[in-house]
Amino acid sequence: MPKTIKLFKPYDVLCQFTDEQGRPTLADHVSVPGVYAAGRLDRDSEGLLLLTDDGGLAHRLTDPRHEHPKTYLVQVERIPDAAALEALRTGVTLPDGPTRPTEAEVLDEPPDLPERPVPIRFRKNVPTAWIRLTLREGRNRQVRRMTAAVGHPTLRLVRWSIGGVTLEGLQPGSWAELSPEEDEALRALLPVLPPRRPRLRERRPPSPEARPLADPPKIFQSSIPKPRRSLSHGSPRNSRPEDFLMPYDETQNRPSGARGIPGLRFIILLGLLDAFGPLGIDMYLPAFPRIAEDLHADGGRVELTLSLFLAGLAVGQLICGPISDRVGRRRPLLYGAAAFAAASVVCAFARSIEALILARFVMGLAGATGMVVARAVVRDSFEEADSARVYSMLMLVIGVAPIISPTLGSWVMTFGGWPSIFWSLAAFACVCGVGVLFDMPETLAEERRDREPAAAILPRYAMVFVDRRFLGYAVPSSLALGMIFAYVTAAPSMFLQHFRLSPTAFNVVFAGNAIGLIGAAQVNRRLSRRFDTHAILRGATLANAAASVGLLALAWTGAGASRPSWP
Repeated sequence: MPKTIKLFKPYDVLCQFTDEQGRPTLADHVSVPGVYAAGRLDRDSEGLLLLTDDGGLAHRLTDPRHEHPKTYLVQVERIPDAAALEALRTGVTLPDGPTRPTEAEVLDEPPDLPERPVPIRFRKNVPTAWIRLTLREGRNRQVRRMTAAVGHPTLRLVRWSIGGVTLEGLQPGSWAELSPEEDEALRALLPVLPPRRPRLRERRPPSPEARPLADPPKIFQSSIPKPRRSLSHGSPRNSRPEDFLMPYDETQNRPSGARGIPGLRFIILLGLLDAFGPLGIDMYLPAFPRIAEDLHADGGRVELTLSLFLAGLAVGQLICGPISDRVGRRRPLLYGAAAFAAASVVCAFARSIEALILARFVMGLAGATGMVVARAVVRDSFEEADSARVYSMLMLVIGVAPIISPTLGSWVMTFGGWPSIFWSLAAFACVCGVGVLFDMPETLAEERRDREPAAAILPRYAMVFVDRRFLGYAVPSSLALGMIFAYVTAAPSMFLQHFRLSPTAFNVVFAGNAIGLIGAAQVNRRLSRRFDTHAILRGATLANAAASVGLLALAWTGAGASRPSWP
């Protein structure tokens, strides 16, 4: 039976179960196996945190469509006047868009809360006040930003309730299982909703009428229990792998990074950035025979230019992913586009196969930034169900690249030979860089960036690579991509030399693979509205395994190995 507990998260405790620096975590207070936080609280915030082993409930708790109420007790500088309260109630305009209307009220008496272990910062001759805010959305440090926007910085923040579940009877660091009544009320508040299209731009709803608020809550005074230090702190061996699958994040929910972003232009730009890899792979495939002739390359050395490009993509993903988690998304994209353009120019000037191979490896390293960081932007901006549909839309954009790239490469060659292909790729990278510079917001807030030392990256990778849950996702997708890359590498020699296709016929045959990718992506987009994403993944893995068996049977029997006559 699913288990859900409520915890009074103390001040200065991270909303994760392990920390390499030995800071207090949830493991110091919760010993229940298998439960994980459904939502987040900042390290310097206190109050109610729900933990559950029910993945469906956790997803609904963080799904912004439910708009379930969350009530906070906030101590602020100075006493808010009627104008400040009205601004909070009707919505405050933040850099990531206007907030939804909230319920706001100044408390007549301070709530009966335990003393914080670290006293708040008092300023002489500056009074403080307690307000109660009820929000129906969750952005990165939203309450603190809202109160600061109306001129009343937050000094202390305590979350009192989520729906009908409150802190009543809990002390800082203590927890309790939800009563049957609380569990039933929580699930009734969060019904299972059908998936929908992702909202890239959210309209500001009209202000609701003010509703009466309950009396100020009372929490029993008690001494703060001494945190129980966990022996697992700082030890990657005992850490939970899920703590390393994403950079440190202590926010309540993911930021609403997509608000205010032009939807279609945003998706197209992400698709172009994600197309660095497909264009770099497919556009110069028809030029293989001409490159081999001009650079006197034989024995499969031209194919090495593709293999090293793919190797660069693989290595680059391991490097640029952690970098973007530390410095944000925009700078890696800008530097990656510049490096991709520079490496393409070097390829255009290459006069030996060795120089071309080396430049192609650098192109792969740079191209990985577009592929990895563009998808990280989606992860920053959308919830799980919505991100699956956004990825499908990206597949529609980048799926066009393999279809048109060989034809486009053949056409570009008529103007200046195979070097003109790399000049075109350099121009494409410059266009993407300009798009990022002027039209790509920073989606990774400063507070969510990874602050761990660089030496911690390798232990994290070691943790991830032995995690069974991660391998369950990574191995099937890696095998599927391996089949695609093996096909792409061998396709020019197989079709142009063995089957003796003309360049035009090769382009048509090669486009079939891309058409399959686009079609499957759009099928996934529709299925994700009706089925769980994990069920879709399992079905797709089984279908891919069946196709692999079919290919193995064709190779074993030699069916289709003869050279047909092509027009």
